[in-house]
Amino acid sequence: MCAVSCCVHGRSSQGSCISRVDAPQYASRSTWQVCYHHSGLSSEDIPCVELKHRLKFNVVDFITCSSSEARESLIYSYGKSFNGFVAKLSDKEVARIKEMEGVVSVFPNAQLQLHTTRSWDFMGFPESHPRLSAEGYVIVGLLDTGVWPENPSFSDEGFDPPPAKWRGIFQGANNFTCNKKVIGARFYDLENIFDPRYDIKSPRDTLGHGSHTASTAAGIATNGSSFGLAGGVARGGVPNARIAVYKVCWASGCTSADILAAFEDAIANPKEQPFFFLS
Repeated sequence: MCAVSCCVHGRSSQGSCISRVDAPQYASRSTWQVCYHHSGLSSEDIPCVELKHRLKFNVVDFITCSSSEARESLIYSYGKSFNGFVAKLSDKEVARIKEMEGVVSVFPNAQLQLHTTRSWDFMGFPESHPRLSAEGYVIVGLLDTGVWPENPSFSDEGFDPPPAKWRGIFQGANNFTCNKKVIGARFYDLENIFDPRYDIKSPRDTLGHGSHTASTAAGIATNGSSFGLAGGVARGGVPNARIAVYKVCWASGCTSADILAAFEDAIANPKEQPFFFLS
């Protein structure tokens, strides 16, 4: 399956909708993401009552000629940080949406793979960078495989309460708990790629990648020895910062639809000094 994203500006082009009487066409639907400009389509362009709450401009309803099929096709709609939606569409429906004036982009949902890097060397951030009290107001939004909250890098010992403007969501599951360091946790799986053999349906990290990157960005100073064979201390670039977890990656990868959904939720949350990264 594949997801579509579309961006739109201006007025919709004229033309008839696409009938789904053709069974093969209906069966070959895949997932796409559609992004559009906020001043683009209007309700006069695409009349629909049932989907107005879920989708400002009912492109899917218009394309499929059916409110019921549109409800089945629509997976997710964006509207906080940008305008768009994710839907199951056929190739003909995708082509029709691309022709609509105001559509910025239409692209298939991609499943990405995780990588690691020498993060601070890559960013040119020196180890000697002075620690500032203002770091406590920085909230790092982690889009990754989640975190293992019991890891000593995420201890909240000595931390003050979270910034007053923080309004994060905590999806507690499988004994995952937040603290004054890890102050928010959510997980996303719009395409149902969760595999119970390797994953846990919660913000908890079972792969280690998210815990690694989160501690690299904002982990507190901890004993950095490896099996007691080496000395040293490990810490993140901004150890006094808080962490908000957005689990978008699973054992099989990370879909762009989940990434966009998490990113929209993250930047819509009022924060003191937000910083987000997808590792």
